[in-house]
Amino acid sequence: MATLIGRKFHVSYSVSGATRLMHRLG
Repeated sequence: MATLIGRKFHVSYSVSGATRLMHRLG
């Protein structure tokens, strides 16, 4: 259970970071 939540949080964090990076480059 904890692993699933951690993975979901990690994915969300990665997407947020990628979006921020794209905005900076764009």
